[in-house]
Amino acid sequence: MIKLWKSWSMIDSPMAWARVVAGRELVRRLGAVEEDHIDESEHSALLGTASDIDDWVRRDDYQRVLAALPPRQRQVLVWTTDGYSPAEIADQLKLNAATVRSNLRKARRTMALHLGKGAQR
Repeated sequence: MIKLWKSWSMIDSPMAWARVVAGRELVRRLGAVEEDHIDESEHSALLGTASDIDDWVRRDDYQRVLAALPPRQRQVLVWTTDGYSPAEIADQLKLNAATVRSNLRKARRTMALHLGKGAQR
């Protein structure tokens, strides 16, 4: 928020700015994280036991396919679902608009193929 406050006079789109800054910070933090794996059989009062909601989350094909997309395709697809046009995304991410459209097309094609297969099961 301090970065936002210091840069406020230069920001045209606060929502897009926040998304770009948050994305960069996420990449930095993920690169520095050392994972501590938890034994899946471990249960506690805080973790509880598996529920119907947990099963639904595991079966959620959309999230599974979205997570499998390459990072740039996932990024432009999520920005698009938030209402940004390819031109706006290109402007905010400092990319060529054709690159954004290409990544969006590939992401949509992959999603359609995988989700179509899931519907046939």
